[in-house]
Amino acid sequence: ETHPKNSRHPHLAPSPCDAMTEIMSQESAVALVGPMLLSSGKEYQKFKRAFIRKALENEKIQTILQGKVETENIASEGDMVVRADTTSKEEYILKADTFQKVYHASEPEEIVDHADAEELQRLGFKAYKPNRKILAVEVDATIAGLFPGGKFMAAWGEAMCLEVGDYLASGPRQADGSIAEIIRIEKVSFYETYEAIPAP
Repeated sequence: ETHPKNSRHPHLAPSPCDAMTEIMSQESAVALVGPMLLSSGKEYQKFKRAFIRKALENEKIQTILQGKVETENIASEGDMVVRADTTSKEEYILKADTFQKVYHASEPEEIVDHADAEELQRLGFKAYKPNRKILAVEVDATIAGLFPGGKFMAAWGEAMCLEVGDYLASGPRQADGSIAEIIRIEKVSFYETYEAIPAP
C-alpha cells in the first residue's frame, strides 16, 4: 500500500525541480559544500519536536513546502516517516539508524496538545524530541550560482531544489566528524525548527 500525497494536493504548483537541466550529484555537493561548512558553517540544533511513524514498505512520500513539491522518496522496510511541526507540515523519510541518532527514539510522546492531534494519532504518529546538531550555511546568490538549475541530487536519488535564503547543512556525520551527506533546509522550515548553538 502506498500513500502518494499528491493525490490529496491536486492544486500544487509544479516544482522548479521539474525543469530538465543538469543536476549536481550528491557526491559533488559533498565535495563542494562540505569544506564550506567545516570552514565557515555555523552550528545549529533542532529545537522543535517532530511527529514520526513507521513507514509502509514502498510508501511514496512527497515533501511539499510552500505549496511546491520539493522532492519525493519511496520508503524501504524499516524507514520512518517524519512530519515536521511547521507551517508547511512537510513530510519526509528517515532511515531507522538516522532516526535513532537524531531523535530520542526510546521516548515517544502521545500527541495531545496540538491542533492536528486527532489526525496525527489516527495516522499512527507519535511526538519525538530532537537530538540533532548540524553545520549550516545560508545560501546567497554566489552559492546558489554554483548549482546548475538551482538543484542537486539528494542522497536518496531524487532532485532537491535550492533557492537563495535556504540553508545547506550537514546530514548525519561520520564517526570522525567528516561530512558524508549534504541536505537542503527550506528557509521558513529552518527558522521554525533550528536555533543557533551559542559559542562557548
